[in-house]
Amino acid sequence: MTLIECLQQLSWGELSNLSWGNDGKGSIRSDKVPVIVNFINEALLRLYSKFALRKAVLFVELTENRTQYHLSSKHAYTNTNSTEEKFIRDTEENPYKDDLIKIMEVWSNTHCKLPLNNHSEYWSVFTPSFDMLQVPHPVCGAVLSVVYQARHPVLDFYSCPEKEINIPISLESALKAYVAYLVYSGMNTQEAVANSQKYLAQYDAIIRDTIEQDIVSSSYSQTNIKFNERGWV
Repeated sequence: MTLIECLQQLSWGELSNLSWGNDGKGSIRSDKVPVIVNFINEALLRLYSKFALRKAVLFVELTENRTQYHLSSKHAYTNTNSTEEKFIRDTEENPYKDDLIKIMEVWSNTHCKLPLNNHSEYWSVFTPSFDMLQVPHPVCGAVLSVVYQARHPVLDFYSCPEKEINIPISLESALKAYVAYLVYSGMNTQEAVANSQKYLAQYDAIIRDTIEQDIVSSSYSQTNIKFNERGWV
């Protein structure tokens, strides 16, 4: 499903009774397109936070005197606009875009999985916040592979209306239901309040079914694999 297809389906379905959806004619009112796309991005963030739909890898270069590594793009080598110390190794082809939701695993450059948040293990690393990696015993020059749960790329209708929305088919209805919930929850009529609760309940039901049936499986993103091929680690 592309972004423009999602907008069409919202017009035909969940928003068909609203002027926002051009009364079901298959398009979104032009002045409401940015709002709806923003709601789609919000729904995608919720789904990508609920399910590990995308995993990616960051390569963090350790220095002897630093134990805290803020996983922000301002520390990425490709970010020439930042004057902060650089320790995130990325490439121009695949720059780090602050898409981290949660740190999941950390591996050493000797291909050993490091303990995570385990105070009883000497080589354990820690996550004091969602985007902070704490390495109590850094080895200067070593490179850690940080596997993280990543968000969906932010969608922009005007730059790429044909952009693919990368979610399982089983979650497409949940996405549209959550967008409809956000639309109706911003209205003050009794009917709108009832509709907002209806679509939120529909969203929650789809999520429960997806979890109970174990429909969604996750896989690693391949975006940064080229580091290994180029001898970074």
